[in-house]
Amino acid sequence: MNQDQKVPRKRKVRPPVDPLVAAARLRRMNDVPRHLRALFTAAWAGRSRKLAIKAQCVECMGFQRSQVKGCTSFACPLYPYRPSQTEAEVKVDAEAEQPK
Repeated sequence: MNQDQKVPRKRKVRPPVDPLVAAARLRRMNDVPRHLRALFTAAWAGRSRKLAIKAQCVECMGFQRSQVKGCTSFACPLYPYRPSQTEAEVKVDAEAEQPK
């Protein structure tokens, strides 16, 4: 193979979803507002961790995207990774995690 030819990347093959998991997701999707269903579908498909965190935060805040920014659940393991943070908040969170 010469250097000009690109080697095709192998796609990750995801295992089929367990029927119990699929049923649980379908039940949950009935509670998700229509305008957020694409977000949840993408998160469940494993497109990115960022989408999964965003979906969890939105669900936790009652499906109100505007409320995620004002989250005060400091004990949540996803709190440092929540969407809609400002650069100052990220810096403060990083400084708080440093051992003294």
